[in-house]
Amino acid sequence: MSTQKQLDEANEALTAALRDGEDTTSIRSQIKNLEDKLAGEQQAQAAKTRQARQAKETALQEAAQEVALAEQQEIDQGAQVDGLSELLDGEEPAPVVDDPELQTAARGVAQAQHVFDVASERHQEAQAQVAKLQKRLNEKEAREHTLRQARLAGDEDNAAELHALGLDIEGLRELLADARRQAKDRSPAHEQRALTEARQRLEQVRTHATARVLEQRARQAEQVFIHAHAKFVEAAMAAGEKNRFTAFTPSPDLKFIVYGVY
Repeated sequence: MSTQKQLDEANEALTAALRDGEDTTSIRSQIKNLEDKLAGEQQAQAAKTRQARQAKETALQEAAQEVALAEQQEIDQGAQVDGLSELLDGEEPAPVVDDPELQTAARGVAQAQHVFDVASERHQEAQAQVAKLQKRLNEKEAREHTLRQARLAGDEDNAAELHALGLDIEGLRELLADARRQAKDRSPAHEQRALTEARQRLEQVRTHATARVLEQRARQAEQVFIHAHAKFVEAAMAAGEKNRFTAFTPSPDLKFIVYGVY
């Protein structure tokens, strides 16, 4: 009997003792002990709940961090520019920084994945129950068919078993129909859609983050070009060039980048 139920019964006994004019010292002591015991149980349960919640949060954080790390590696790989390191001559290409938006999206994927995994497990359990009941029904129906064939051959001694089998088959069909409804209700389609949406969101964040890193690295290359151009113009002017703005003729590709036309 649970402590709460014992306490309820003790309080009822106290009420009865008060009504009947009996001594309540013993019952009040019992109630105090039960209240202390119940408080201890509630505290222990609360601590257990907190621990479970903390363990779940820790697991979620670890999963999110794993997703985020993989995405950062994808961003760095997608933002690679051939020859940039050599062009920068010792300066490191702009790094992939810790992006709060990426962390949020990664956590969303980790959370959606966990929910989907739980839902999938429940669905698989429901499907296993359907398969189990279907197997039992098949066995019963096969036995019923065998007995009916025997009756057609003249065996009249199986009426009781046939009757019991009929009741079993009817009951199993009802159980099977209910199990199928439960399996359908437990379909993780909604959780699958949520996971897909979370992954799409993460992909968008990764794409934008990759673009930002590439812009920073393009700026680094731009600064190298600006420095090289300044040195060239200085040398050209010293060699007799009259117009510093026409000393360097950009390539068609560079013109297209700046003006959008060749």
